[in-house]
Amino acid sequence: YGHIEGLIFIICSYFYTLKNKKYFAVFAPFLRGLQYFFLVAGIMGYESRLAWTSLILLVIRNFFGDLRDVTKDRKEGMKTLPMIMGFKRDSKSIHLVFMLITTFVWFSFTNLNVWLLVPIFLVQILTYRLTPR
Repeated sequence: YGHIEGLIFIICSYFYTLKNKKYFAVFAPFLRGLQYFFLVAGIMGYESRLAWTSLILLVIRNFFGDLRDVTKDRKEGMKTLPMIMGFKRDSKSIHLVFMLITTFVWFSFTNLNVWLLVPIFLVQILTYRLTPR
């Protein structure tokens, strides 16, 4: 494992950087999911529950990220999946909620103490508006 998966990760990463191009935006959630699927699969194998979890959660998380930015994307002329599906307005809170849910799922793969979830969630909530959209 590792060589082909690393190359596919790099290719998906490159195409993900094109998401600001009009027609690449629709594929962005899938490209992000595939990036990390192949990264984890290259380390742990294709049977890895973590690889498949990465793929599914990152596709959904990036979809909600696009849902958060519908108004901005419309102004910029981008064609994201939520816009193609007919969403007209942003949904800021649903992305934050799903981000916390995915953090909990990732956390379940660790051996960290559960009390660390509180400060982790607080950091995510308090810094959420600091990341550029």
